[in-house]
Amino acid sequence: AVSDPPAFREYLLRQIGGSVGLAIFASLISRFATQARYGLTAHLYPGRPELLNYLSSAQGVFAQHGLSPGQASQMASGLLYKNLIMQSMVLSFEKLFLLAGLCFLFVLPLVFLLRTPKLTGPAADVHVEV
Repeated sequence: AVSDPPAFREYLLRQIGGSVGLAIFASLISRFATQARYGLTAHLYPGRPELLNYLSSAQGVFAQHGLSPGQASQMASGLLYKNLIMQSMVLSFEKLFLLAGLCFLFVLPLVFLLRTPKLTGPAADVHVEV
């Protein structure tokens, strides 16, 4: 029951721990995405053949759909930026899952320090109908 002080304390600590962990992970995902975006942007320089090929292909597709060359160029740059953002988020999630896995491995030995709760009072008689 929630009114039981030890149970309430455990519930409160679990809720606070979950909230703090979620806040930390939300901050880290933003930070990792920004770092990944800067790292990926460093590889986007105008003379790179892959970049020129991507942009010209995207401009050709947008031009086929009736956009002017200026609009097609702008849309191709926007598409490149959108892909950059998506890839930075993928890298961010990858790093965050690795961090969560390592945290889990470090906390796992603490399971052996847990003790079983002592049952007080008689067992409850439960009747279930289906």
